[in-house]
Amino acid sequence: MKISLPNFALPSMASVVSRATQTAIGVDIGTSSVKIVQLRVESGAIVLDTYGEISLSAYTKPSSAGETPVLLPQDAGRALIDLMHEVQITSRAGGIAIPASAAFITVITTPTRDGAQLQTHMDTEMQKYIPVPVNDVYIEWSVLHNKEEQNVFATKAAHAEVTATTQQVLVTAVNKDKVEIYRHIFNLAGIAAHFYEIETVSIARAAFPTSAEPVLLVDMGASSTKMSVIENDIVYTTHITLVGGNELTRSLATASGLPFEKAESLKREWGLHMPHSSSVDTSHLQASLTTPLDLIAEEMKRVISSFSNSRQKPVSRVILVGGGACLTGIVDHFSKISIPVEIARPFEKTRIPIVLGDRLTADGPIFANAIGLALRAITGK
Repeated sequence: MKISLPNFALPSMASVVSRATQTAIGVDIGTSSVKIVQLRVESGAIVLDTYGEISLSAYTKPSSAGETPVLLPQDAGRALIDLMHEVQITSRAGGIAIPASAAFITVITTPTRDGAQLQTHMDTEMQKYIPVPVNDVYIEWSVLHNKEEQNVFATKAAHAEVTATTQQVLVTAVNKDKVEIYRHIFNLAGIAAHFYEIETVSIARAAFPTSAEPVLLVDMGASSTKMSVIENDIVYTTHITLVGGNELTRSLATASGLPFEKAESLKREWGLHMPHSSSVDTSHLQASLTTPLDLIAEEMKRVISSFSNSRQKPVSRVILVGGGACLTGIVDHFSKISIPVEIARPFEKTRIPIVLGDRLTADGPIFANAIGLALRAITGK
């Protein structure tokens, strides 16, 4: 899946961008765990070699239950090395996914200009849209499409009406410090980073094929939920709400009186289908989960409405990834947004052992980012 986000001109990257390899890994360093996937090419097919996940709780500084722990680069590197050893990773080639929270994406409309004129215009214009000092970020931009080929400054026949045309420009900025942190973690683990890309791109590559109809990709992580609208492989907008799986667990812990860890286990086991009987009322436990989920649903509606109004076309469906997508009953709960909702099945893009089919379907949403990175590393696109 080729997403129309530019390759960042980051240090030591120019010679290795889009280089394919016969065996490759994808690494997803999240706030609560590290995930890894290794793929290989065999007889023209992309085959799953191995995959796994390791909790970061043993590698981070202590924090309050459910709070995002402080993860130092050297500790993340140590966790990654342990995970690679545990699941018998052999490849040392892959890519780096930069968190959406460290990136800024926007589409701006500007009068149509030729290359030199547009470059001069964008050098000034980008500073109006990027909410941080431009020296703190890597910036790339690319023209998405022109409504007309006519340049706004072109000379027309005498007395002819001159109508300014416009073009859309995708602007992407990534925090330099965050990039260097991930480079350092990969160096500690002895991994050669062949490319860098925003995690939204990696996830989309694994989660669904190219779609001419707009899709809302919802990544439900531990500390936040990220929502991105993608159309024709173009990421048009990304929105982050600070409600994630940990917030659901905290809410359930409060309602049940259980410690955070036991509430997490209860959430994973039953999800939105809490057991109940005539003698035991669990409706308050159900409500403790649906309340934060309703906040996420409202944000989804706002993102859909904003995109539909600006692009004058509806979002066709919602695709869920991340740990929250594994919550029992999540699809039915989000049906209230009135468009189809489905859970991503990224392992279906690889050849897998039949006996692991059900397990990989269940694990798929959690590993979408890592799979997307490995797919690009092994295919070069």
